Amino acid sequence: MLSHDAFAERSLKRHKSVCTPPLSRASSVKHFSRRRDRSPSYPSYLSDSDVSFSSSDLESLPDLSDDTTAESSPIVERTCVLFPPLQNYFEEPVKTATPPPHPSIFDIPEIVHKIVEFAHLQNPVVPHEVAPIRRRPLSFDHAMLIYGDKERASKALQDPAPLHPSRSNILYTCLQINRLFHHAATEILHKKLCFNDPRKFHNFSQSISPGAVLRPTELVLHKMFHMKQPALDRLLHISEFSGLERLELFMCPKINASPDFFGEKLKSLVITGSKTADDELMQITAKKCPNLELLDIRASELITDAGIYYIATNCKKLTTINVGRKNKGHLITDASMSLLAKNNPNLSTVGVAGCNVSDRFVWDLALNCSDHMERLSLNNCRYISNQSIPLILYSDYFPQLSVLELMNADRITNFRPIIEFKRRQEMKGISMLLEVCEPLCRKMRQQEIEMDRTISQRIFKNITEWANSENDGDKPYRELIASTINRS
Repeated sequence: MLSHDAFAERSLKRHKSVCTPPLSRASSVKHFSRRRDRSPSYPSYLSDSDVSFSSSDLESLPDLSDDTTAESSPIVERTCVLFPPLQNYFEEPVKTATPPPHPSIFDIPEIVHKIVEFAHLQNPVVPHEVAPIRRRPLSFDHAMLIYGDKERASKALQDPAPLHPSRSNILYTCLQINRLFHHAATEILHKKLCFNDPRKFHNFSQSISPGAVLRPTELVLHKMFHMKQPALDRLLHISEFSGLERLELFMCPKINASPDFFGEKLKSLVITGSKTADDELMQITAKKCPNLELLDIRASELITDAGIYYIATNCKKLTTINVGRKNKGHLITDASMSLLAKNNPNLSTVGVAGCNVSDRFVWDLALNCSDHMERLSLNNCRYISNQSIPLILYSDYFPQLSVLELMNADRITNFRPIIEFKRRQEMKGISMLLEVCEPLCRKMRQQEIEMDRTISQRIFKNITEWANSENDGDKPYRELIASTINRS
């Protein structure tokens, strides 16, 4: 057996060579570059007995990581690469840059413009005449013929309650929201110019800043009886009308429509009660406005067949035409209106009240515009007779007709086809309005009563013949029982 001293010496050698105590992480990083080869090197004057120690001495050995440890022989320095401590991505989430906030829809000019435009379309404030559902009866007897009830007849003769259209314009509200809404509303207001007060029109034309150019798409002047031409000329100097789609000079007798208003995009032209519109203006309209769809020149009595002929030749997309008048009806005849009916098959509304048109024109309408015709006004047309309207309606022309006006058409005496046509329209679900004067209404009512009496007599006759017939078409009892047994 080994002695205690020999065992201690062997343990020391094994400890020196194999079991070198590990350094802590902090001290190893701190003194990495100062590490030396720590193999045992004893001075020559020490013997084996001097370096031997007991187990109690092992506990008192100095810590090798201590800074006061004596340095041994130098060693070759090595290059060291230090790595940062690993990051625990499970404990600390990675911080990413937050995206900028999305802008509000009310900050986007395109969307704001659409909002304001939609609000304007839902609440349009355009001056216009509200058409009555039915004309006022000429007398109490006329009202009784129409309604057949004293209470309703008396109510129909009363003056209708005046309509007070709302003056609030949604665009004026949009002007006060913010700058973006103000810009969008101003743009729409400058595109759709609608006035019914000459003073407001004058103030508007004076408020436009110098150098600004307006490009309106609509121009509506409503019942401006005292407005004069210089006020409109001021607007011409600051505007460009190549994109104008609607021009309406309703009851503005002293205003002359300038040729600058007319262009290829113009689709609606209303010049009523004008004392300046003439055939020359119609010629300019026909040349510059080939896409015209609506033409209303009621009570413009300087326009004759020559002007309508220009329109009929060049404007072939018309759907609405109204040339009615009270005076000078002889200036509009079949010579121009028949050509207009032939060249415009899409006509749906035609008004020739007071004009000297005849059965020829009505037949031209039936042969060329039957499928689309919805409203037809022939009031005070003295040359319309039984050779047109009764025969046309009897032949089932105008299947979409819902309004027919025949006031003072004295030459029409056969109302039976008209009454039958009205009843067929109601069976199809089309409520038809038939306007006639008192004498014609009385004739029509008498013929309607005679028609109902004839129908009742025919029904009574058929029932009587069926009840008194020897062979009523019924099977005898025995044949009925036999046929039932055979089927079973």
